[in-house]
Amino acid sequence: MAFQTPITIKEALDSIGPEAEDDVPLPYALPAIQREFVWKPKRIEDLFESLMQGYPIGSFLYWQVKRSTVERFKWYDFITDYHERDLRHNPELNTRRMRGVGLKAIVDGQQRLTALNIGLRGSYTVKRKYKRKTDPTAYSKTFLYLNIKSELQDDESGRRYEFKFMTEQEFENNGGARKWFKVADIFEMTKQRHVSDYMYDKGLRVNVTNEDDANNIRNMEGMILDLREAVHTHTPICYELETSQDHDRILYMFIRANYFGAPLRYSDLLLSIATAHWTMNARKAVRDPIDSLNNNYNFRFPYEFILKAGLVIADIGDIRFKARNLNSDNARKLETRWGRVESSLRHAVVLAHEFGLSGDTLGSQNALIPIAYWLGVRGVGVEDLRKSQHSKNRRLIKTWLIRSLLKRGFWGGASDTMLSRLRSVLQVYDGEVFPVEELWQRATGSSWENGFSEDEIQQLVDLERGHRNSFAILSMLYDFVDVTNNTFHIDHVFPKSRLNHNPLEALGFHYEDRMEMRHRMNRLPNLQLLNGTMNQEKSKMLPKEWLETKFATSHSNPDHAVAEYAERHDLGELPDGVDGFIDWYETRRDAMRTRLHNLLGQRPPS
Repeated sequence: MAFQTPITIKEALDSIGPEAEDDVPLPYALPAIQREFVWKPKRIEDLFESLMQGYPIGSFLYWQVKRSTVERFKWYDFITDYHERDLRHNPELNTRRMRGVGLKAIVDGQQRLTALNIGLRGSYTVKRKYKRKTDPTAYSKTFLYLNIKSELQDDESGRRYEFKFMTEQEFENNGGARKWFKVADIFEMTKQRHVSDYMYDKGLRVNVTNEDDANNIRNMEGMILDLREAVHTHTPICYELETSQDHDRILYMFIRANYFGAPLRYSDLLLSIATAHWTMNARKAVRDPIDSLNNNYNFRFPYEFILKAGLVIADIGDIRFKARNLNSDNARKLETRWGRVESSLRHAVVLAHEFGLSGDTLGSQNALIPIAYWLGVRGVGVEDLRKSQHSKNRRLIKTWLIRSLLKRGFWGGASDTMLSRLRSVLQVYDGEVFPVEELWQRATGSSWENGFSEDEIQQLVDLERGHRNSFAILSMLYDFVDVTNNTFHIDHVFPKSRLNHNPLEALGFHYEDRMEMRHRMNRLPNLQLLNGTMNQEKSKMLPKEWLETKFATSHSNPDHAVAEYAERHDLGELPDGVDGFIDWYETRRDAMRTRLHNLLGQRPPS
């Protein structure tokens, strides 16, 4: 393996994509061991800025693959038009022609080459803030532009050139062609005169009336010429070429090449090894179930979640993402048990969804793995747990899950150790019911009844609305609320709008009282679970008024219905106005603390 003659960016990109088949003898491809593209627009902008200044962008590692080797493995193409929802995954490459001539695989440098490909030949479609992923209007297609009107001044990071991804509308609104140059246009400007032609075509050379205008035009043209030089003339693609056809050698070259780069995680390495040794498509096997769970059940599981679950459920001895654990034997063992891994994990995630949890409220994703393990061993699915004969196990699993999420430090930094401990219990347990007591004893070293101190319970009662465990506590305290079949919001019992400074000041409350009320406003005793429709109906109404309105026409005895609802939710005697808020709050806090103490300090549900 030795360094080859450096090449231009244009020469490198000409070897990417279907059009490369007739133009170059050895088209570029991505081996299946490669992870997928992860760069954000800002990083692509920085890469182009470095190129404009002539800075090195690092060396690359190519693998010259003979035609006989091409047939043995899967290969992927580069992404040109990246889309955060619809095109995040590299498409499989049709290697029919390449089996006759071979190819060059990119072992190290995929992120940089993909970034160059997107900037010079493609687009980057991003989701706008505060829009839902499922909303088709939430996504904006952007292209890379260079500010040719002026260089950056006094930039602390040393940048001179401004690159920016913008939509076509943003391009027009921000000065259009008189300020911005679409970077992709430079790709076909193989000669300097093409830049002059561009200046005339865009009308940038007309109406030049003074020397200042002439200088501006020269500067703009000079900026474009600099970009052309960076793409067509300079040779920043410095690469080593490996010719060995030993795939294991290439795999470990990939691991070593990426080991010292922070962005590559050990889960990426495990997936690479699985890809190298599995007979099925490892990328697809890992990617598809995670994408499905995230999209259908509102979670945010990373790919390493299913890989970690796989190591546990497949009974791999050491479940840590460490290089010595990432061997071919473990990869093959994982493949043979992958069906059970995927199925049991899906059942555990759907069950958590039915408990009302989501990506925002599931404090630790690892908490689902012991549940998945037990479901897989017992051959129990979420459909079974919906049946009355399995109601006990359903209650036990929910109680275990929420307790483990609430316990301080339970899923802390040593989560691998915790998962191994819990698996050791499940490997020898042969009972019919979910073993909450055995798991808790092994995890904490204490009995189920002594699992939470008084200090921990006090802290849980005082959690604020935005805390990830707020939903879990409320759903545990008031488990009669049907979160399975309804979308629930965490609602303020006394509306925030009634407890803000201005309305309280208008009612004559002193500053100290206003601060006391604001301090309590977002904490657990002023929160309740309401489904979306009820929350909208309640809006800014005070709780007593809302309950009286809610039950006025729907019940024959409204007063009884209001009292029953208030008792079940520990609302007590609700005051008519906000003047009784603090006393009401402290009363409900005591009631919630007592209820939580009883729940966390009792024996498992029977």
